[in-house]
Amino acid sequence: MMRFIKVVALAIGIIIVVLAGAIGYGLYKFKYFPEKDMAEERISSDAKELSGYIRRIVSFGPRNPGTVGEARTRDYILQKFTEYGLKSDGQEEFEINMYHPYSWRLILSDKGNKEKVEVPCSYMPFSASTGKEGITAPLAYVGLNEDLEGRDLRGKIVAYDFKFKPKGLKTYKKILFFYDPDDTLESSGRVVRPALEFEYQMYRKLRSKGAVGMVGLLSGLQWDSDQYYPQMSFGLEKSLPGVWVRPSQCGRVKTWANKTGATGTLLMTSREDRGTTANICAVLPGQIDEYYLVFSQHDTYFDGAVQDASGVAVVLALAKHFAGTNKPLQRGIIFMTLPHTNGRVGEKAFIEKHRNGLLRKTALVMAVEHIGRELDPQENLGFKVSDRPSFRMFFTSLNQNINGMVKTAILKQDYKRSTIIPQWLVEKITGKARGIAGEFYEAGIPVIGMMSNPPYMFFPEDRPDAVATDQLVPTANLMASIIRTADGFSFEELR
Repeated sequence: MMRFIKVVALAIGIIIVVLAGAIGYGLYKFKYFPEKDMAEERISSDAKELSGYIRRIVSFGPRNPGTVGEARTRDYILQKFTEYGLKSDGQEEFEINMYHPYSWRLILSDKGNKEKVEVPCSYMPFSASTGKEGITAPLAYVGLNEDLEGRDLRGKIVAYDFKFKPKGLKTYKKILFFYDPDDTLESSGRVVRPALEFEYQMYRKLRSKGAVGMVGLLSGLQWDSDQYYPQMSFGLEKSLPGVWVRPSQCGRVKTWANKTGATGTLLMTSREDRGTTANICAVLPGQIDEYYLVFSQHDTYFDGAVQDASGVAVVLALAKHFAGTNKPLQRGIIFMTLPHTNGRVGEKAFIEKHRNGLLRKTALVMAVEHIGRELDPQENLGFKVSDRPSFRMFFTSLNQNINGMVKTAILKQDYKRSTIIPQWLVEKITGKARGIAGEFYEAGIPVIGMMSNPPYMFFPEDRPDAVATDQLVPTANLMASIIRTADGFSFEELR
C-alpha cells in the first residue's frame, strides 16, 4: 500500500512539474517576450497633416466597395503614393458582390383593437427583398433564445435581441502582455461590442425554423442608432428580409409582439449585383529583393473616420516618410490599401495574385487599423467618446523576434492601453485569425496587425471627432520604428 501511495505521489508530482513547465512555456510564448534593441524612428509628418488625410477621405462620403465614394478614395490614395515618388502599376481590380437598398419599413398591427403603428428602422445589409408589396405575417419575439428549441416560428416575422458583450480583460491580463501603466483598461469593461457572428447565426436559425422575416433589436447598444453595418466575413446574401430597430424603439416591438393576434408588415426593397473594386499598391524599392508589406483598409459603409481613414492616414504618412528618408532601408516596402468589409475581399485578392511572387519575398506584413477614442457610455443613450484611446491590440505571429520588437516599441513609445495577442492563440480559440492581417497569417506570412475595436466603427457615429488624433503620430512612429528595427533581422529570423 505504501508503495502504491509513493507511485501515485510521484505521478502527481510529475504532472505538476509538467503543467508548471507548460504554463511557463506558454507565458514565455504569449507574455514574457524578450525586449530588443530598438532603432527609434520619427516620421516627418505631424498630427495636422494626418488629420488632413482623414478629413479628405471622409469628404468622399460612404465608401462601400465598388461605389463612387470608394473609387474617389482609391484615386486619392494612388495620387498621394505617386506624389511621394513610389512605383505603382495602378489599381489591381477585381469583382465583388454589391447590395443596393432602396426602401424599408416596419409596421405593427393589432386587428383586435384596430391599432397600427410604424416603427423607425434601418435595413439589414444583404437581406432579401420583399418586393413593393412587403410581407405581412404574425409577429413573434424570441429574445436571446439562441437555440429556439420548441418555438413554432414558421410563417412568422421574428424579432430577436442582438447580442452585445463587454471585453473582459482580467483573464487575458494573466496570460498576455499588457501595457497599462495607469491601470485604466478596466474601464473597457463598461463598453459592450456587437457579437459580429451573431447576426448570421440567428439568420440561419430563423431560416431553418421557417420564419419569413427578421427584426434585429439593438436593445443592448449603448447609444440610440439603428444603422448597423457589420464587418462581414460571411453571410453576405440572406434569403430573408430584415431590419434593425434602435434601442429606444425596442420596447415598443416587444410589447406588440406579446399581443394576441399581433402582426407585422415588413417592407424591404433592394437588389444585388456585381461591381468592381481594387487594391491600391505602390512599391518603394529597397537594396535587396525582399519586402515589407504595410497596409490598411480604405472602405467602410459610412463616412468612416476611425474605420479606416485613420489607418490609411498612417500608411500615407509612413509612405511619405520612408520615400523621403536619407537612411534607405535594406528591404523595399509595399504600401497598400484595400477593401476589406465584404468578406476580406482585398486580402484574398492580393494573396491570390501575389502568392507565388511578392509574398514569397515578403519578410513581414504590418497592418494598422482603427485609431479611435474609447466609447464613453451615457445613461441617456447619447453618443460620446472619452479622451482615452480605445484599447489597442497587436495580433502577431508566434515569433519571439517579432513579438520582442512590438513589446519594445510599445514601451519606448509609451503606447498605453495595449496588448500583444499571438494569432496562433486566436486561431486555436476561435478557428479564425483576427484583423485584416489575419488572411496573411493564414497564408503563412509573418504578421503584425495593430487595431482597436471601438463599437461605433460599425455605425454612422464613426466621425472625425472619434479619431484619437493625438495617437496618429505615435502610431506611425511605432510602426516606423518596428520597420527600421526589422531591417536588422535576417529573412529567416522573421520567418
